[in-house]
Amino acid sequence: MTRTVPRRLATCALAALFATVTTLPAPARDDEDGDEAPTQLINRVLAATWKKNNVTPPRRTTDPEFARKLYPDLIGRAPTAKEIAALEADKAADKREKLIDQLLSDNAWAEHQAKIWTNSLIPAGYKAASKAEFRKWLTGRLVAGTPYTDIVTSLLASNGKTSENGAVHFILANLGAPVPAEKRAEYGQFDMIPLTGRTGRVFLGQGFQCLACHNHPFEASLRQRDFWGVNAFFRQAERVVDPGDATVFELKDSPKLNPDGVVKFQRRTGFWDATGMNFTNGRGPRAEDFRSRRTILAEFVLKNKNFAPVAVNRTWTNLFGRGMLENGEFDDLGDYNEPLHPELLSGLASAFATNGYDQKKLVRWICNSDVYQLHATPTDDDDPNFFRIKKTQPLAAIPFDRCTGDVDDFAP
Repeated sequence: MTRTVPRRLATCALAALFATVTTLPAPARDDEDGDEAPTQLINRVLAATWKKNNVTPPRRTTDPEFARKLYPDLIGRAPTAKEIAALEADKAADKREKLIDQLLSDNAWAEHQAKIWTNSLIPAGYKAASKAEFRKWLTGRLVAGTPYTDIVTSLLASNGKTSENGAVHFILANLGAPVPAEKRAEYGQFDMIPLTGRTGRVFLGQGFQCLACHNHPFEASLRQRDFWGVNAFFRQAERVVDPGDATVFELKDSPKLNPDGVVKFQRRTGFWDATGMNFTNGRGPRAEDFRSRRTILAEFVLKNKNFAPVAVNRTWTNLFGRGMLENGEFDDLGDYNEPLHPELLSGLASAFATNGYDQKKLVRWICNSDVYQLHATPTDDDDPNFFRIKKTQPLAAIPFDRCTGDVDDFAP
């Protein structure tokens, strides 16, 4: 069988790590027509792909099979016999849609998602009590339906004590090596290398961490200077121990640290170079912008063209066991690893943005699709890029970032 899954043409715009956001085609909102527009997009694109490649999809799942697939994906546990029996006994045509909504409205969905994020955003060696504070904060945001954009902004720009604002653990867990005391006023308190690499990988789907030492091996547009230009945005972040409780830390921004916003880095040739805050092509804070550097960085990240597609591909990976990119990953977007279904990825990303970056809606669209409700029937010639079957995966253990330079920085 000749594989003719459509591939995206190579474009420098997509490869640029921190390129300016572009306007995606806006599909119909789901406010009036339920989830028809995005869900039907999934059905149409994959049905056309199957037809083009002479692929016969498996049969639809029975109700018990669907329940045993949906419950672990959404709330991290198998359904009980009583829950399966209730689904079978329900004769309504929309009973699966109602079950999806029921599980998404359960706090267990937020708790399960928070576990996945915590295992991936926080290094394995971080204190268990601190992880619990982070997970509690994130669970609360998901229960409240906080948009993905607001959650990411909090992760990158929050200040406060660990006992009062769990969001600060993301930065505190990824500070990197301490800068020698005599150089902290000039370069900041920590080198922020793991944090810079994780930010690029998690939120923009780029192998940014390798840029700390050299230019990207596969993307000519990704340079070492890009890493350190973003790194400079973090250099005024300061960790302070609470004088009344040594287990409590405060994260704040100090104008006394790295006042000129310049960091030095060593080229592979051994020579030293320097750069100021630089998100892309010299873009940095405007002279009249007096917000914190991290707040400005968060705004740049949210406006990046990769931001919504990476979030969508991550959710798709959680539900199917592989992403929509050529190598199956969800966080490695570039000309060397293009989307196999560009119309589908860009369309879902546009719908996600148009509908307020609502993560529950995104999950609902995918779970209501025909492809998600197929039976997992592998064949000898099965190509995983057709998403006919779901790849087996452990619960709550999909890492967002597999290489930040830390030996222990892998999700358990």
